[in-house]
Amino acid sequence: CMLYDPLVREVLSQHAERGHINVSVQVHFLSAFAVNVVANTSYAKSLYQASKQLAAELGSENLDEGKLFFSILREKGVLQASFEVQRDDFEEKLRETLAAACIDFIRMKEREGNEIAQEFFKRLDDLALIQNQIAHLSKDAKPKFYKRLKDLVDELVGKTIDNDERIAKEIALMADKVDISEELSRFGFHLEHFRNEMKAKKSGKVLEFILQELSREINTMGSKCQDAHISRLVIDAKSELEKLREQVANVE
Repeated sequence: CMLYDPLVREVLSQHAERGHINVSVQVHFLSAFAVNVVANTSYAKSLYQASKQLAAELGSENLDEGKLFFSILREKGVLQASFEVQRDDFEEKLRETLAAACIDFIRMKEREGNEIAQEFFKRLDDLALIQNQIAHLSKDAKPKFYKRLKDLVDELVGKTIDNDERIAKEIALMADKVDISEELSRFGFHLEHFRNEMKAKKSGKVLEFILQELSREINTMGSKCQDAHISRLVIDAKSELEKLREQVANVE
Protein backbone atom coordinates (compact mmCIF):
# COMPACT_ATOMS: atom_id res chain seq x y z
CA CYS A 1 0.00 0.00 0.00
CA MET A 2 1.41 3.39 -1.03
CA LEU A 3 0.11 4.80 2.26
CA TYR A 4 2.93 3.09 4.16
CA ASP A 5 5.78 3.83 1.75
CA PRO A 6 7.16 6.70 3.90
CA LEU A 7 7.21 4.44 6.96
CA VAL A 8 9.03 1.68 5.06
CA ARG A 9 11.59 4.14 3.68
CA GLU A 10 12.13 5.63 7.14
CA VAL A 11 12.88 2.24 8.73
CA LEU A 12 15.15 1.14 5.87
CA SER A 13 17.14 4.40 5.94
CA GLN A 14 18.01 3.69 9.58
CA HIS A 15 19.71 0.41 8.61
CA ALA A 16 21.04 0.91 5.07
CA GLU A 17 22.93 3.78 3.45
CA ARG A 18 23.55 2.62 -0.11
CA GLY A 19 22.04 0.35 -2.73
CA HIS A 20 18.59 -0.64 -3.98
CA ILE A 21 16.30 -2.67 -1.71
CA ASN A 22 13.00 -4.31 -2.69
CA VAL A 23 10.53 -4.81 0.16
CA SER A 24 7.53 -7.13 0.00
CA VAL A 25 5.04 -7.12 2.89
CA GLN A 26 2.40 -9.83 3.32
CA VAL A 27 -0.38 -9.44 5.86
CA HIS A 28 -1.94 -12.63 7.28
CA PHE A 29 -5.22 -12.38 9.22
CA LEU A 30 -5.89 -14.98 11.88
CA SER A 31 -9.65 -14.54 11.64
CA ALA A 32 -11.66 -15.10 8.47
CA PHE A 33 -14.01 -12.30 9.55
CA ALA A 34 -11.19 -9.74 9.47
CA VAL A 35 -11.30 -9.61 5.69
CA ASN A 36 -14.32 -8.76 3.57
CA VAL A 37 -14.13 -9.95 -0.07
CA VAL A 38 -16.41 -8.16 -2.55
CA ALA A 39 -16.89 -8.67 -6.29
CA ASN A 40 -16.43 -5.86 -8.78
CA THR A 41 -19.59 -6.82 -10.65
CA SER A 42 -19.49 -4.11 -13.30
CA TYR A 43 -15.91 -4.99 -14.21
CA ALA A 44 -16.75 -8.72 -14.35
CA LYS A 45 -19.77 -8.04 -16.61
CA SER A 46 -17.61 -5.94 -18.95
CA LEU A 47 -15.08 -8.76 -19.19
CA TYR A 48 -17.86 -11.29 -19.89
CA GLN A 49 -19.51 -9.17 -22.58
CA ALA A 50 -16.17 -8.38 -24.23
CA SER A 51 -15.26 -12.08 -24.26
CA LYS A 52 -18.62 -13.02 -25.86
CA GLN A 53 -18.31 -10.27 -28.46
CA LEU A 54 -14.77 -11.31 -29.38
CA ALA A 55 -15.86 -14.96 -29.67
CA ALA A 56 -18.71 -13.94 -32.01
CA GLU A 57 -16.41 -11.87 -34.22
CA LEU A 58 -13.98 -14.79 -34.45
CA GLY A 59 -16.76 -17.23 -35.29
CA SER A 60 -16.43 -19.20 -32.06
CA GLU A 61 -19.67 -18.67 -30.17
CA ASN A 62 -19.70 -22.05 -28.40
CA LEU A 63 -17.80 -20.90 -25.36
CA ASP A 64 -17.55 -23.05 -22.26
CA GLU A 65 -19.41 -20.82 -19.80
CA GLY A 66 -17.85 -22.54 -16.80
CA LYS A 67 -14.28 -22.03 -18.01
CA LEU A 68 -15.10 -18.44 -18.97
CA PHE A 69 -16.49 -17.78 -15.48
CA PHE A 70 -13.39 -19.07 -13.70
CA SER A 71 -11.16 -17.26 -16.17
CA ILE A 72 -12.90 -13.97 -15.37
CA LEU A 73 -12.76 -14.79 -11.66
CA ARG A 74 -8.97 -15.02 -11.84
CA GLU A 75 -8.63 -11.58 -13.42
CA LYS A 76 -6.98 -9.06 -11.13
CA GLY A 77 -9.51 -6.62 -9.73
CA VAL A 78 -12.60 -8.79 -10.12
CA LEU A 79 -12.41 -9.89 -6.48
CA GLN A 80 -11.32 -7.20 -4.07
CA ALA A 81 -10.47 -7.60 -0.41
CA SER A 82 -11.00 -4.95 2.23
CA PHE A 83 -10.15 -5.08 5.89
CA GLU A 84 -10.54 -2.98 8.95
CA VAL A 85 -7.50 -2.44 11.16
CA GLN A 86 -6.47 0.06 13.76
CA ARG A 87 -3.97 2.18 11.84
CA ASP A 88 -1.74 3.02 14.82
CA ASP A 89 -1.58 -0.62 15.88
CA PHE A 90 -0.88 -1.78 12.32
CA GLU A 91 1.89 0.82 11.81
CA GLU A 92 3.55 -0.22 15.07
CA LYS A 93 3.52 -3.90 14.08
CA LEU A 94 4.77 -3.03 10.59
CA ARG A 95 7.61 -0.96 12.03
CA GLU A 96 8.61 -3.73 14.44
CA THR A 97 8.51 -6.36 11.70
CA LEU A 98 10.58 -4.25 9.30
CA ALA A 99 13.14 -3.48 12.00
CA ALA A 100 13.51 -7.18 12.83
CA ALA A 101 13.89 -8.03 9.14
CA CYS A 102 16.52 -5.29 8.74
CA ILE A 103 18.51 -6.66 11.68
CA ASP A 104 18.57 -10.12 10.08
CA PHE A 105 19.46 -8.49 6.77
CA ILE A 106 22.40 -6.60 8.33
CA ARG A 107 23.67 -9.76 10.04
CA MET A 108 23.62 -11.59 6.72
CA LYS A 109 25.42 -8.67 5.05
CA GLU A 110 28.07 -8.66 7.78
CA ARG A 111 28.78 -12.36 7.24
CA GLU A 112 28.98 -11.82 3.51
CA GLY A 113 31.06 -8.68 4.06
CA ASN A 114 33.64 -10.55 6.13
CA GLU A 115 34.08 -13.05 3.32
CA ILE A 116 34.41 -10.28 0.75
CA ALA A 117 36.92 -8.47 2.98
CA GLN A 118 39.16 -11.54 3.05
CA GLU A 119 39.03 -11.69 -0.73
CA PHE A 120 39.84 -7.97 -0.93
CA PHE A 121 42.92 -8.31 1.27
CA LYS A 122 44.15 -11.26 -0.79
CA ARG A 123 43.79 -9.31 -4.02
CA LEU A 124 45.55 -6.32 -2.45
CA ASP A 125 48.43 -8.64 -1.52
CA ASP A 126 48.52 -9.89 -5.12
CA LEU A 127 48.58 -6.31 -6.41
CA ALA A 128 51.40 -5.41 -4.01
CA LEU A 129 53.37 -8.40 -5.31
CA ILE A 130 52.80 -7.24 -8.90
CA GLN A 131 53.93 -3.76 -7.90
CA ASN A 132 57.19 -5.15 -6.47
CA GLN A 133 57.79 -7.22 -9.61
CA ILE A 134 57.24 -4.18 -11.85
CA ALA A 135 59.55 -2.11 -9.65
CA HIS A 136 62.27 -4.75 -9.95
CA LEU A 137 61.94 -4.99 -13.74
CA SER A 138 61.81 -1.23 -14.22
CA LYS A 139 64.81 -0.51 -11.97
CA ASP A 140 67.23 -0.20 -14.92
CA ALA A 141 64.61 0.78 -17.51
CA LYS A 142 65.79 4.36 -17.93
CA PRO A 143 69.55 3.66 -18.57
CA LYS A 144 68.66 0.69 -20.79
CA PHE A 145 66.30 2.77 -22.88
CA TYR A 146 68.86 5.58 -23.06
CA LYS A 147 71.51 3.15 -24.32
CA ARG A 148 69.10 1.69 -26.87
CA LEU A 149 68.27 5.13 -28.24
CA LYS A 150 71.92 6.19 -28.29
CA ASP A 151 73.00 3.05 -30.14
CA LEU A 152 70.22 3.60 -32.66
CA VAL A 153 71.24 7.22 -33.25
CA ASP A 154 74.91 6.22 -33.51
CA GLU A 155 73.95 3.66 -36.12
CA LEU A 156 71.87 6.15 -38.09
CA VAL A 157 74.49 8.94 -38.17
CA GLY A 158 77.40 6.53 -38.60
CA LYS A 159 79.35 7.83 -35.63
CA THR A 160 79.13 8.21 -31.87
CA ILE A 161 77.24 11.25 -30.59
CA ASP A 162 78.88 11.31 -27.14
CA ASN A 163 80.25 14.78 -27.78
CA ASP A 164 77.01 16.17 -29.19
CA GLU A 165 75.45 17.70 -26.10
CA ARG A 166 72.19 18.69 -27.84
CA ILE A 167 71.42 15.19 -29.12
CA ALA A 168 72.47 13.61 -25.82
CA LYS A 169 70.09 15.93 -24.00
CA GLU A 170 67.18 15.03 -26.30
CA ILE A 171 67.85 11.32 -25.80
CA ALA A 172 67.97 11.83 -22.02
CA LEU A 173 64.59 13.61 -22.13
CA MET A 174 63.10 10.74 -24.13
CA ALA A 175 64.54 8.21 -21.68
CA ASP A 176 62.87 10.09 -18.80
CA LYS A 177 59.48 9.22 -20.29
CA VAL A 178 59.91 5.51 -19.49
CA ASP A 179 60.55 6.21 -15.81
CA ILE A 180 57.55 4.90 -13.83
CA SER A 181 58.96 5.31 -10.32
CA GLU A 182 56.42 8.02 -9.42
CA GLU A 183 53.51 5.92 -10.67
CA LEU A 184 54.76 2.94 -8.67
CA SER A 185 55.01 5.08 -5.55
CA ARG A 186 51.49 6.45 -5.93
CA PHE A 187 50.17 2.96 -6.71
CA GLY A 188 51.62 1.70 -3.42
CA PHE A 189 50.11 4.66 -1.56
CA HIS A 190 46.65 3.94 -3.00
CA LEU A 191 46.93 0.24 -2.07
CA GLU A 192 47.68 1.20 1.54
CA HIS A 193 44.87 3.75 1.47
CA PHE A 194 42.45 1.04 0.29
CA ARG A 195 43.57 -1.23 3.14
CA ASN A 196 43.08 1.49 5.73
CA GLU A 197 39.63 2.38 4.43
CA MET A 198 38.68 -1.30 4.54
CA LYS A 199 39.78 -1.58 8.18
CA ALA A 200 37.92 1.62 9.02
CA LYS A 201 34.82 0.15 7.32
CA LYS A 202 34.33 3.17 5.09
CA SER A 203 31.65 3.23 2.39
CA GLY A 204 31.95 1.40 -0.91
CA LYS A 205 31.86 4.75 -2.70
CA VAL A 206 35.20 5.71 -1.14
CA LEU A 207 36.70 2.39 -2.25
CA GLU A 208 35.44 3.00 -5.79
CA PHE A 209 37.29 6.33 -5.91
CA ILE A 210 40.53 4.67 -4.75
CA LEU A 211 40.15 1.97 -7.41
CA GLN A 212 39.84 4.71 -10.03
CA GLU A 213 43.18 6.13 -8.88
CA LEU A 214 44.80 2.69 -8.92
CA SER A 215 43.54 2.11 -12.46
CA ARG A 216 44.88 5.48 -13.56
CA GLU A 217 48.37 4.70 -12.25
CA ILE A 218 48.53 1.19 -13.73
CA ASN A 219 47.30 2.49 -17.10
CA THR A 220 50.05 5.11 -17.11
CA MET A 221 52.63 2.43 -16.33
CA GLY A 222 51.35 0.36 -19.22
CA SER A 223 51.60 3.26 -21.67
CA LYS A 224 55.11 4.28 -20.53
CA CYS A 225 56.84 0.93 -20.10
CA GLN A 226 59.01 -0.50 -22.88
CA ASP A 227 59.26 -4.00 -21.44
CA ALA A 228 57.14 -6.99 -22.48
CA HIS A 229 57.36 -8.56 -19.01
CA ILE A 230 56.09 -5.36 -17.40
CA SER A 231 53.24 -5.19 -19.95
CA ARG A 232 52.09 -8.67 -18.91
CA LEU A 233 52.21 -7.67 -15.24
CA VAL A 234 50.18 -4.55 -16.01
CA ILE A 235 47.50 -6.75 -17.62
CA ASP A 236 47.46 -8.98 -14.52
CA ALA A 237 47.05 -5.90 -12.31
CA LYS A 238 44.16 -4.63 -14.45
CA SER A 239 42.46 -8.00 -14.11
CA GLU A 240 42.76 -7.90 -10.31
CA LEU A 241 41.45 -4.31 -10.20
CA GLU A 242 38.45 -5.25 -12.34
CA LYS A 243 37.58 -8.11 -9.97
CA LEU A 244 37.85 -5.71 -7.04
CA ARG A 245 35.60 -3.22 -8.82
CA GLU A 246 32.92 -5.86 -9.34
CA GLN A 247 32.91 -6.73 -5.65
CA VAL A 248 33.07 -3.13 -4.43
CA ALA A 249 29.74 -2.54 -6.17
CA ASN A 250 28.24 -4.82 -3.46
CA VAL A 251 29.81 -2.94 -0.57
CA GLU A 252 27.62 -0.46 1.27
